[in-house]
Amino acid sequence: MRSLRQSLTIVGCLAATTLVITITIASVRQREPRYQNRSLSQWLSTFTDAPHENHYSPEFIEATEAIRHIGPQAIPYLLARFKPQPKLFKVRDFIGGHMLRMRPRAIFIPLGMRIVDVEWFQLGGQAVVGFQALGTNATSAIPELFRLATDQTDDHVRIWAIRALGSVGPKALPELLQIGTNRYTPNRFLALFQLRNFGTNVLPAVPAILESTTDPRGVPFDFSPVLHDIGLEPTTSVQVLIIALRAEKPLIRASAANSLGTLGTNAAVAGPALQALLLDGNQLVREQSTNALLKIAPELLTNIPGQ
Repeated sequence: MRSLRQSLTIVGCLAATTLVITITIASVRQREPRYQNRSLSQWLSTFTDAPHENHYSPEFIEATEAIRHIGPQAIPYLLARFKPQPKLFKVRDFIGGHMLRMRPRAIFIPLGMRIVDVEWFQLGGQAVVGFQALGTNATSAIPELFRLATDQTDDHVRIWAIRALGSVGPKALPELLQIGTNRYTPNRFLALFQLRNFGTNVLPAVPAILESTTDPRGVPFDFSPVLHDIGLEPTTSVQVLIIALRAEKPLIRASAANSLGTLGTNAAVAGPALQALLLDGNQLVREQSTNALLKIAPELLTNIPGQ
């Protein structure tokens, strides 16, 4: 009899808790901004944030337009989706994520999917797409996004916030540069990748970006992938690297020469500047300039001016 009462009590508590949660969710959705009689969450549920998501589907376009119509009112609700997980949830997701990689997959993938908080990941990804829809209308969120992007407690939150910063326009450039040029900041290259959204606005920051990506061990670095990732056209990258050949620090000059060498004959216009560095006072710069000219214009290795 006692066990029956205990069971009924537990069932009653669970039912009451479920009811409270349901009412809470419903009330939150009632408070959310709406467009065409649908709440913000209902519009966001259209998005998956998957690599294969069709941005040209009628549903995606309609949801994007709806969020743009809602405008900055959506920002607090989008930011709320970036809330870090409690530690207990992180442990649960770590176990679930590990199970997803175990074999036999037919057994462990279904188990892992039951453990991992898939909904939390979906909410965060949908919020990122929401910020992308708002674009420059979300600039007021930059300070909070920067705080989340530099948070040291949750990698997923950092990634979401950095991606959101990359979608709100050039006003977020200082924050992304602060993250991307700090070699000790997690996800720094993701922050640099966001700069491709800003076009030529990023050019004044290129010297700081190049300096931050040099190897602290003194090994010449190939800047080409970084310049490609921040969205520079090949011809612009060559011009940027030619300017870097005149940098004060020898490692930057050597790295710029090394980078031009990887471009081969596409960097032919850099030949005279590289030839001048054959007389540089730094041995590493001379070596890298020689190697670059062997790939770009070997004929410039003879009849060096000033010799």
